[in-house]
Amino acid sequence: MYALASRRAGRLNASSISQNECDALLRERQILLDKKFNETITRAETIRLEYVRWQLDRIEDAKHGEAMDALENWVSQYERFQVEVERLEKQLSENLKGKRR
Repeated sequence: MYALASRRAGRLNASSISQNECDALLRERQILLDKKFNETITRAETIRLEYVRWQLDRIEDAKHGEAMDALENWVSQYERFQVEVERLEKQLSENLKGKRR
């Protein structure tokens, strides 16, 4: 329960970020990535790049996280259903073999 509340609070906080702030983070990430690929990035910039990536991940999660959670839930339900169907098929198969004897 605590994890769910924490996730929702994080999403609420991240969703309050303006598009201008998000665009600034995307520009900063691109500058830092250019430095990384040019092999001119400093240790401090590498740490900042990880932080910027983390912030962008949180923003993305705020935008799409609820839908992804719902999708994950549906997939889990489908997988449980599949296991139950396979179990039923096995029982039916065993019962058919038993009646043929």
